[in-house]
Amino acid sequence: MHGSREYSGLSDIGRSPTLIGILVGVGWFLIYLAAQIVLFQLFDLRQRFSAMVALLVSFIGLAVLTTTVVAYTNSLDGVVLSAFSSVVTMASLWVFYMPFYYVIATSLSVRTLLTLASRGDGVLPLEQLEALFASSTMLEARLTTMVAYRNLAVRGSAFTVTTKGRVTATVFGGLKRLWRLGPGG
Repeated sequence: MHGSREYSGLSDIGRSPTLIGILVGVGWFLIYLAAQIVLFQLFDLRQRFSAMVALLVSFIGLAVLTTTVVAYTNSLDGVVLSAFSSVVTMASLWVFYMPFYYVIATSLSVRTLLTLASRGDGVLPLEQLEALFASSTMLEARLTTMVAYRNLAVRGSAFTVTTKGRVTATVFGGLKRLWRLGPGG
């Protein structure tokens, strides 16, 4: 008898409206990420943030529709809980994702690494780096931090990208190409 209750309890987990909502939310968020990449590859969008929000809202709608169908249990409460869970899951994942996206899209550190790594010798004098940025004070602070983290090294009056910096630049450069962000920072 005890064993049958355990089995019953485990099988009920698969019918949990909250769990269904979370799983559907994660699934649709992964599809959203893939759709965003495809969208950015196919179209040169000027209003990327607006496109990302519109795409997210569309996929949240599809998640709610999916949870309504999947979590249908003859209980309006279960359907509402499942739909709510999927919306909260997708919104939470998006909130965690956006800072990652914008670090790659707008970071001066990423731009500096990509600029240096794209040069054959990986070296650029400070004066040439200053010409790329609006504020020499901000650039110097950023370069000091990047040297401290061993992404750059100082060679005379020039900065050179380290092996660690090249790896970082390769990863970020790949993501920028995937999202078609261009060279800017």
